[in-house]
Amino acid sequence: MDMIALADWSRTLSFFDANGLQVQNDRNLTFDPLFMSQFENTPDNSFILVGGSNKKVMLFTLEGSYLDTISTQNSWVWACKTHQNKMAIGCQDGSLSVQELSLMTVHSLYKDRYACRDTNCTDILIQHLLTGEKVRIKCRDLVKKIAVYEKTLAIQLPERVILYELSDDSGTTDMNYKVKEKISIKIECSLLVLCSSNLILCQEKRLQSLSFSGQLEKEWLFESPIRYIKTIGGVPRHESLLVGLKNGQIQSIFLHNMFQIDVIRLSHSIRCIDLNSKHQKIAVIDEKNKCFIYDLSTKQQLFEESNVTSIAWNANFEDLLCIAGPGFIGVKAEHLPIQIVNNQAFKIAHDFPNLKSDVYLPYALWLAENERFIEAQQG
Repeated sequence: MDMIALADWSRTLSFFDANGLQVQNDRNLTFDPLFMSQFENTPDNSFILVGGSNKKVMLFTLEGSYLDTISTQNSWVWACKTHQNKMAIGCQDGSLSVQELSLMTVHSLYKDRYACRDTNCTDILIQHLLTGEKVRIKCRDLVKKIAVYEKTLAIQLPERVILYELSDDSGTTDMNYKVKEKISIKIECSLLVLCSSNLILCQEKRLQSLSFSGQLEKEWLFESPIRYIKTIGGVPRHESLLVGLKNGQIQSIFLHNMFQIDVIRLSHSIRCIDLNSKHQKIAVIDEKNKCFIYDLSTKQQLFEESNVTSIAWNANFEDLLCIAGPGFIGVKAEHLPIQIVNNQAFKIAHDFPNLKSDVYLPYALWLAENERFIEAQQG
């Protein structure tokens, strides 16, 4: 529907249709608006930029909901125009600046469930990767962080955190999420992680464990900024986490105690961590996009590969690791060389039903050749 947005010096933001009829309630502003422009994030999705005497450029939805302040200047902002992902700003003091606009990807993955923020920044899309079923959750506010763990989904909004949960009798493919808890708390964190009964917040070198009522239960301080957190699981309120640091250190913690256990140390900042199903091997990617596999009992390096951006151990075979990089997806099985599964990584969603033969058969053949027949038949 074509719509006209109008901001005036009565400090209101109004919306009308092409016939001049108001289609939404007025939105109150806290400043005198001096400009308004449109920002197209995608061909199907747009936002409104408004600012003026507040010396800011503010982002609103087409429904008039405030999302975020994307630029702060030294004087009143009189003009702002966008072109693709660039934004030009003109101010009262005669200054002119050009800035780049980018909306970060906000997402979370747990086993076969993937959740991401939609392009409108206020909705969540959750997809079951095996069935392809998708559901949408409308938050009507800026979605800042998402976390998924087992049956629970956490969504961080500017002034609160909302927890959703699948029903107790739901099957493994159920997608009916219902509100479990609303925590009225304003938090600032670089990473949000979810456990069975706790929210884990990362703030530079500090890690905090909060109950679902918002109460602080534990706090850890690390020697270097935190770059990655991996939930390993365990008994509720006693789960284990792997924490990757900027200095290359990987440490393990448990939610019920304060001790930090050294695991391994790399030369560069940690970007990604995964642990195999028997917790005997760890795969790590550093900031140079190098992948390493270590034996946790001996601390011996077993494997190294460059140009890797993503890793995932197979849940059924403890020695089968999926490796992805620019334009490829491959499989690493014990001492075998990497088997390239697909040379077009983004094609994976379309070819998923056929991947079993590509992934499992080479590994099953190797198991059979080494007289490990029972494992070979599991695929």
